[in-house]
Amino acid sequence: MKKIWEYIKQYRIRFCFLGGLFLLFFILFGLRYITAVSEFWTTSIGRAYQTVIGFITSLIPISFLELFILATIAYIVCWIVFFVLKTKREGFKKSSVKIVNLFVVLFSVLTIYMGTAGMAYHRKPLELNLRDTSVVNEDDYYDISMWATEKLNECVAQLEFDENGSVKRPYSNSILYDKIKKEYTKIDGNYLTKFTAKPKQLFIFGWLYTEMNISGVSFLPTGEANYNQNVPNLDIPFVIAHEIAHTKGVMSEDEANNLAMYVCMNSDDPYLQYSALCNAYESIEPMAMTVNDDSKLNDFFNALDEKVWNDFLYSNDFWSKHTFFKDVSEWFNNLYLKIFGSQTTDAYIDHTDSEVVIIDDEPKFVLNSLSPYQEIVVDYWLKENGH
Repeated sequence: MKKIWEYIKQYRIRFCFLGGLFLLFFILFGLRYITAVSEFWTTSIGRAYQTVIGFITSLIPISFLELFILATIAYIVCWIVFFVLKTKREGFKKSSVKIVNLFVVLFSVLTIYMGTAGMAYHRKPLELNLRDTSVVNEDDYYDISMWATEKLNECVAQLEFDENGSVKRPYSNSILYDKIKKEYTKIDGNYLTKFTAKPKQLFIFGWLYTEMNISGVSFLPTGEANYNQNVPNLDIPFVIAHEIAHTKGVMSEDEANNLAMYVCMNSDDPYLQYSALCNAYESIEPMAMTVNDDSKLNDFFNALDEKVWNDFLYSNDFWSKHTFFKDVSEWFNNLYLKIFGSQTTDAYIDHTDSEVVIIDDEPKFVLNSLSPYQEIVVDYWLKENGH
């Protein structure tokens, strides 16, 4: 025990710093569960940090997250080499200080991450400015699904598709960023950070994220929204809008999805709307199914432009070919979301509340309530119909 105390005294500055980091990390980890604290921190300290750091990193086109990953790999390799060499030359007692240094670096990164991203996971719920969708009843759902199909077809008519069936990106990345940024400026209130970080492509590790089945990743310590440019084009606007939502203080995956859907759906741009409607299509289908008429349901599916079906096929085929690290990625993502956000990867899915009931001895498909995506589609339908 005496030797341990003498060792701590010898490196007391390092241990004091490590102890301070350790304490701060767990204080923030505990406080974040208090909604009022999470809300205050995110809209004050976190917002100020994001605005300053996000502005600086937006000036440079390369992803600082990728540089951080490279630096981490280089640091670990160098640490192992120097630790082994020092241990051989001077013994473990002398080299063990490098373990302390490693924990200082580790908790420095974790504390910064907790202070930027981690504190935002337990904010008050995001409330989108939706119209009163209760004026719509189940008798309207089929008509709304057919209307959404026609809107999707209208978008198709304004877009081009390649030989693989994938929609082409109609303009440069810079123009796309500006369009999505413009849509965010239309959202009133103080819930979102006003500054919009410039999205970055994952040039170095895009291939790895593809095999991990990851479309994008935000890294708030560098204030960046990163997206995987390799994913099918129909997802690109939605993915960018989703990652930008994280940099604006919306860390919950389901809420970031809902915000991205709202932003892209309400855009006048056909490419953004196309991305939203394609991502919402699985939620639109159950609305059509409430008609409980096979003939009308066939009309619904047949009404969709064949180009959209081909794009869906291309997207499904793309992801089916890139699954090398999918299971490992999902396991770690689940672990991360459970620790920081009290969520799982299930939060990425728009869950519809439906069931089949027996009425007059006949099975009937019903929607008990609208899902978030369905609410956004109905809201846009109300907007288009002058409500």
